[in-house]
Amino acid sequence: MAVSNVEDMSPLETEFHRKCNEAHEYLILVKNAFRNAEATISQYQRAIGGFEQVRTAYHAHTGRDFQPIST
Repeated sequence: MAVSNVEDMSPLETEFHRKCNEAHEYLILVKNAFRNAEATISQYQRAIGGFEQVRTAYHAHTGRDFQPIST
């Protein structure tokens, strides 16, 4: 079940979603920097690992897969 917006989320889910959004945005930032040769492979790998960790926690607590939502 997808959540259409932040208003439909519980406070705990909103916090997990905020953390996932931050990790997702950071991953995109590092991925773009890596493509422009401004970030190292290890920075990119850390960003991927961080996002996966937060996304897994989100799924464990909500039972849903993370989908970015503008806040």
